[in-house]
Amino acid sequence: MPAHRFIVNAATVNDVLVAVQFAANHGLKVSARGTGHQLSGIAIPANGVLVNMAGLNAISADVAARTATVQVRTNPDLKGF
Repeated sequence: MPAHRFIVNAATVNDVLVAVQFAANHGLKVSARGTGHQLSGIAIPANGVLVNMAGLNAISADVAARTATVQVRTNPDLKGF
């Protein structure tokens, strides 16, 4: 499996934006890790930036606009939502 040069454990959407901008500014490739199902490692850039988005697990709803935002690592059991 390739080694990452940097690993970012994103806690907010802004963390993801900053990590991607950092990678772009330094000519590095980016790989996103959401649920960790890409086990073979082929999507991981060698000497790049891995953005771990496991901490992004919020759900928000705007009833008036009839929209919802569901982050990448949200529990699929939405019975209580």
